[in-house]
Amino acid sequence: SFGAMGCFSSTEREHLTTPSVPVSARVWRLPALEGKTSKNEGFPEAGEIEDFITRTKDVGLALSGGGIRASSESLGILQALHAHGFLDKVRYISSNSGSSWLNAAISFLPDHVPLDIFLGGAPLGPANLTLSALDEQQEGSFLKAASNAHPTKMIKEDLFGFRSQKHLKAWNNAVMYAYLKPFDLYHENSVMSTPIGTEGHRRAQAAVEKTGTRITAMRKNAAFPIIHAARANRGDDPGGMWYPLEFTPLYCGTPMLDGEAEGGAIGGGMIESFGFNSPAPNLPDGRTAVNDGEEVMVKPNYWLPLAMAAGSSSGAPYVRLKAHTTVGQKLIGGSTCELWSPADTTSSNNRMTNIADGGAVDNSAVLALLRRGVQHVVAQIAQQVAVTDPDFTNQVWWPSLFGRATVGLSNTSKDANALNTRSQVFDPEEYDKLMAEFKKKVEKGLPPVVEQTLEVRPNPRCGVNNNYKVHVLWVIAGVSPAFRSALPAETKQQLEKEPPAWKSRKTGVLHLLQEQDDLDQHFPFNITFYGDYSTRLVRMLAENTAYNLIEGGGTSLKKFFENDSAHRP
Repeated sequence: SFGAMGCFSSTEREHLTTPSVPVSARVWRLPALEGKTSKNEGFPEAGEIEDFITRTKDVGLALSGGGIRASSESLGILQALHAHGFLDKVRYISSNSGSSWLNAAISFLPDHVPLDIFLGGAPLGPANLTLSALDEQQEGSFLKAASNAHPTKMIKEDLFGFRSQKHLKAWNNAVMYAYLKPFDLYHENSVMSTPIGTEGHRRAQAAVEKTGTRITAMRKNAAFPIIHAARANRGDDPGGMWYPLEFTPLYCGTPMLDGEAEGGAIGGGMIESFGFNSPAPNLPDGRTAVNDGEEVMVKPNYWLPLAMAAGSSSGAPYVRLKAHTTVGQKLIGGSTCELWSPADTTSSNNRMTNIADGGAVDNSAVLALLRRGVQHVVAQIAQQVAVTDPDFTNQVWWPSLFGRATVGLSNTSKDANALNTRSQVFDPEEYDKLMAEFKKKVEKGLPPVVEQTLEVRPNPRCGVNNNYKVHVLWVIAGVSPAFRSALPAETKQQLEKEPPAWKSRKTGVLHLLQEQDDLDQHFPFNITFYGDYSTRLVRMLAENTAYNLIEGGGTSLKKFFENDSAHRP
């Protein structure tokens, strides 16, 4: 299924002055129809982008959710890979929630912003992390954008009437203005496309011609970005009936098919991004199923801007609020889309649908890579609890990949069972092995980084339909003794500071009213914000993660990028 753009409140929609027009958009059926073969399990990017396969290695990055903490740690992953010459060989960057802010910016970075500047240069290393070095902001860098982002302040000021606007800013507007505007990527009347010079870009140009709509093109030679969200449908699953939703430069939609859903088919294909947000098309000859690769005439309600994709991906509050109607979702500033199934254009599930944070299905962002048969995955998990904590599994969602989640969206065991059902692709006992390896690393004073070879088990509920071996380099949060001991004395002292009282779990949502969370004893397990981190905290999270990846996973990275054929089954 794929759909619409209802991401702005009714008042904000008045700013979308350019109406959409009928367009001829291609549709790709998923899962791949019988008899169809593809290097990417039916996904079309390999055939659309020249040298996509030959230029890159069979490696994907999975950058998890976790607000600004996740985007800061993911920045460290990208800095380390770039400094060692690996970043331009990455085939996919799959992201969820906070990491989507970074993925959106780097994947669509305009030509006038050099990649080196955006990334803020190579990691400095712990010995060079004086407080003054940590406080430096390079103009044009993501670090500066992230440390200057105050989306919760913007929402708070709107809510209490401190700003001149007469309406509460929608989630996407507030969050993505903070993270995309500094790179000239925040444009409501815009559509995403593949790089300039590709067929996808040419088709996007033709679709929006004479409408005054801007095209936000994917950066040339960038990894192909996959931005995750989730769609809510009718059902009795605890915590809500959620399905995956993907946004990419070429296409958007639900990358799986549930033909047994109450009310009719859900999912089953993707549509070109400029065709996203429309009622189902009328097909010739009385057909109700779209053929793979067929062009259909649709009229989107509004174009799909990059801000909507990345903002919806990080709509964590709307997962738990679970508005039961699209009207209710809009009233609380959430996203809605008009979704329809290419497997059945008459399904009663073809309608306006609430969408929210992709963590409702997969907070790790790993599943999108498995759908495409990627064989080497670097998975950054930005959890808020140490892996040695006895209560670790009860505080994170991503064990659902192993069917081992014990809490779900509403923190209940019943909800966890539903999350496991829609996410499990690995054998449960492999989770125990992974946790044991992490703990061994920590006990030895090493970075918490573990390489694991896993058998992928098909799970049609999340769109993973292939059985194969995948090599995953898991990178989770933690500070090694070697990193800490190498820090300058003043920085060590900063990490020993007592956290302020508002950081206590007992203060609940009061942290949303705070600004400039800083380095203290909580590092690196700082509270998840949508902004409001100090420059030194953002940089330290990135530096620590880069250090962990290279020192703990450098040998695995070389195998992944320099000789990936050795890992093929």
